[in-house]
Amino acid sequence: MKLPTLLLIGSLAANAAVVTLYFAKSPAAVPGTSDASAPSTASTAPNSAPGGAAPTAAETAQTAALAKVWTQLQSGDLNTLVARLRAAGFSPSMIRTIVASQVYEQFSERRKALLATQEELPYWKNRMGSTLDPKTQAALRELNKEQTALIKNLLGTDGQPGTDETSRYQRRQYGDLPRGKIDQVQAIVSDYSELTQEIYTKTNGTVQLAEDREKIAYLEKEKLADLAKILTPQELEDYQLRNSSTASQLRYSLSTFKPTEEEFR
Repeated sequence: MKLPTLLLIGSLAANAAVVTLYFAKSPAAVPGTSDASAPSTASTAPNSAPGGAAPTAAETAQTAALAKVWTQLQSGDLNTLVARLRAAGFSPSMIRTIVASQVYEQFSERRKALLATQEELPYWKNRMGSTLDPKTQAALRELNKEQTALIKNLLGTDGQPGTDETSRYQRRQYGDLPRGKIDQVQAIVSDYSELTQEIYTKTNGTVQLAEDREKIAYLEKEKLADLAKILTPQELEDYQLRNSSTASQLRYSLSTFKPTEEEFR
C-alpha cells in the first residue's frame, strides 16, 4: 500500500507546537505579550526543577496567548489559513507543514473508513503476504491524489518543497531537467507505477504467471514511449541510466568495482 510520505502526518497539537516554536523566537509578535511578560529561555531555565517544575504565571499567560494566536490563524477555511500564515510571516516550508497536516486531518476519517475492514494480523503471523484488496488500494490512491491536488491548489508553487530541500534528490533521479519536464515525467511514472502495482496486488506481491510478466513488460514499454514524447533522446537515455531496472541491477553488481560514470555508461 502506497501512502503519502511527505509532510502529511500531523495533528492539531503538532500545528500548535510549530506555531509556538515560531512565536517563541519573537515574543513581541504575540498579541498581548512583551519581552517583560514573556521571559526568554535563558532567564527561566535556572528556575526549572530537574523533574520539571510547574509553569510560572508568565509562562501560563504566554501559552494562553499562543493558543489564542493559533485559534485566530486557524479560524475560517484553509484558504483563509494560508493567507493568514503568509501575512504572519511564516516561511513557505512552515506553511506547507501546517497546511498539509490540516488537509491530512480532513481526509483522515475517509482513510479510516477504507482501512476499517483490514484484518489485524497477530504478531506471530507474517505481514509480507498481507495486502489490501485491489478495490481498497485503488480507493486509497484516489484519496491520496485528491489530497495532493488540494494542497497544490491551496499553496500553488509553494506546495512543492523548495529547491534546497529537493535539488540533490532530483539531480540524482532526473539530471538537469527543467522543472516543467520533471513534473511531466513524475506524472507519467506515477500513472504507470499504479498500473504495475495493481498487477502485484492481484498476485499477492509476487509475479508468477507469464501473462503477468508480459503485462509488466508491456507497461514498461508504454511508459518509455510516453516519456519519449516529452524528452529528447539524450534526456531519455539519461533517465534510463538513472531509473531503469537494468541500471539499478548494474549499480548493485558493480558496487565493489566502483566504476566511473563513463565505465557505468
